[in-house]
Amino acid sequence: MTTRSSHLCFSIVLRTAALASLLVAAKVGDAWGHGAGGDVAVFTTGGQVDVGFAVLDDNDEFREFFDPADSVFQTILVPQVLGGLAVGSTEPGYDAFPGDLPPGAQLTYNVLGLEYWDGVGTPSFAPPVWAEASFFAGPVSISANGSFHHHPLFGIRDLTPDGLPLPDGVYAAKLSLSVTGLLDSDPFYMLALVIDALGADPDPADAAEQLGEAIMAYQEDPLGNPEPTYGGVSYAYLAAAVAHYESFANVPEPTGALLCAASLLGLLCVRRRRRLGPLATKQI
Repeated sequence: MTTRSSHLCFSIVLRTAALASLLVAAKVGDAWGHGAGGDVAVFTTGGQVDVGFAVLDDNDEFREFFDPADSVFQTILVPQVLGGLAVGSTEPGYDAFPGDLPPGAQLTYNVLGLEYWDGVGTPSFAPPVWAEASFFAGPVSISANGSFHHHPLFGIRDLTPDGLPLPDGVYAAKLSLSVTGLLDSDPFYMLALVIDALGADPDPADAAEQLGEAIMAYQEDPLGNPEPTYGGVSYAYLAAAVAHYESFANVPEPTGALLCAASLLGLLCVRRRRRLGPLATKQI
């Protein structure tokens, strides 16, 4: 029987081999780009909506890090009551800077599909007949200068009437964005970790945030940091799920990797992070 521990060792080896051909600096960018709890950057490329990963400063005025080729994001969901969701989160946020989008346009969040993996063995995702992904958010108006900043509530609906909690694991939502006057974005992916035990925690959001911080640290340095756990259970398998989706999501060309690495040079002593866990009350 394959254990999660042995699988994690295997997945780390696979990911290390897959990245071996990239520059060391590009690896650093990848650590920031997945699990750093930043925002989904929205911009325009050739008449089409595009997305990437961004870490903003505390005042949301500039990007401390930006990877325009990133299309795999992650979050931790906690119990919700809004919009008929079983679990949800308002992290990550979505943002565009002045000039990134057509002024006065409307932005809409689209769900294209949902897959699920229980975290056991090698990543094996399949559509869950018992659940669907959804945004509890209407269209967003782009400002007169082409910018916006929004934290929509994203989550999972339970389609069954049995009253049982959603199974723990990774729910991978395939998403896109629509903006009036532009072609829809290519699909991108939100990997949502669901843990039923969080519902019994005195402060689920805080517990999810602390677990998110531990996941970030583990993803940045899996050999130098312990596996992230909650209630005695390891959730390091989220890293394997991310690697699985990265294997067919867009990968930056070498030039793009160099640009990402260059944008990181000023951050090596700062390494400030944004939340991976939920902020269910935050709506900007």
